[in-house]
Amino acid sequence: MSLLLNNRGLPPTVSWKQFLPKSPTKRREKRGHRKLFIAPALIQKSRGSCYVECGNTKVVAAVYGPRENLKSDVNVMEGKLSCQFVISPFATVPGEQATTAGAADERETQKLCADYESFVEECFCSVVDRTKFPKSTLDLTVLVLENDGGVLAQSLTALSCAITNAGIEMHDLLIGVNSAVLTKDWTNDDSQSDAEETCEYSIDPCFDDETIDYDNEPDQSTADDQRTLSVVTIGYLPNVNQIATLNHLGQCPSAEVLSTAVKKCIESCPQVYAAVQTFLKQDAQNEDI
Repeated sequence: MSLLLNNRGLPPTVSWKQFLPKSPTKRREKRGHRKLFIAPALIQKSRGSCYVECGNTKVVAAVYGPRENLKSDVNVMEGKLSCQFVISPFATVPGEQATTAGAADERETQKLCADYESFVEECFCSVVDRTKFPKSTLDLTVLVLENDGGVLAQSLTALSCAITNAGIEMHDLLIGVNSAVLTKDWTNDDSQSDAEETCEYSIDPCFDDETIDYDNEPDQSTADDQRTLSVVTIGYLPNVNQIATLNHLGQCPSAEVLSTAVKKCIESCPQVYAAVQTFLKQDAQNEDI
């Protein structure tokens, strides 16, 4: 049994309390994986769906189709993927960090969703066996109910579970994991040789941990606090031991730091993979009953 499991006796619900104003999430002292809760087949009218809850991050993914694509090229015998990524207006608490992931500003949120849509489409085009539905389009949808960090990584996992629930063949189960690079070194000197020693890596960071601080000259009152340099998100294929996709946001002091952040993500993937397998097996057993 994986330590990441968050089993419940009741079905997942969305509390009305999250619509009320609340204070921003604080940095976690113990940085590691948060508890996972996965509920496949949540949306009945879709071909496949999945609800993923990781800490306070809540994501719903659904798969529709395949549907016939009348504009498809006659010589192309592979299907097409179309993604719609939506971040709810109430997903993130408005605050001073309004230009980061899940921002309250509508234009920034729309731009972020468009970037995520392109990223997800390119990622799953290499994972889904599109030869099984030629000249057709498979619609992928993601709805972020609450953003407390790791939205993109949890969306990759949720979509992978939804596609599995839909019975669509994939080359491997895609697992999304992210990490944040934190440092107490507020200088911006690229010639530092000990840049890697001053960095700390937060696996599955919360919203405050993954909020990148681009200010190189902070106030004296916050100089003792850690700041986030960059956030790395990977989509990993555990069985074939390959990275399907990688997304990097921010700035890293050296290539070694970025490489270490990717290695931290790969090392933590088996834990998430074991938890995902357990929930999918439970869902399959419930269908057989």
